[in-house]
Amino acid sequence: MSESVEVKAHYTIGETFVKEMCFTKADTRNFSEFIGDSNPLHLDEDYARKSRFGGLIVAGAHTAGAMAAFTATFTTARTTNNVGLEIAFRFRRAVMADEKLRCEWKVAAIEDKPKMNGYIVTFEGALYNAAGEAAVTGQTRTLVFYEQPAG
Repeated sequence: MSESVEVKAHYTIGETFVKEMCFTKADTRNFSEFIGDSNPLHLDEDYARKSRFGGLIVAGAHTAGAMAAFTATFTTARTTNNVGLEIAFRFRRAVMADEKLRCEWKVAAIEDKPKMNGYIVTFEGALYNAAGEAAVTGQTRTLVFYEQPAG
């Protein structure tokens, strides 16, 4: 069982990790085109400027994907022997293209799952705008296996 204790030591409940983010207008349009999201609020600057938002807004799939990728990057930096299990996001306010943002996640729970040969690490996080308001909130769960790669 010493391997499982070692894996659990990779994470501490309450530990946080933060990254600054900005989705440019080009990023916003390119991502929406790539996934086939034809909402003009993501693609057409003139249309978006006349909307209640006053400019291009970032697709929810774009913000959620970037946030989820950040947890994957954090987890993989600690141990490459893991796999994502669940993600859930709530979109609370529009994210504007070119807006400076702060993505912050914390380790919320660590559950030993011997039948799954590892631990489930739950992350809770948010994407904050410059005013400190949560634009997107979310939760991810990752299975971190007991066995670590040799080397």
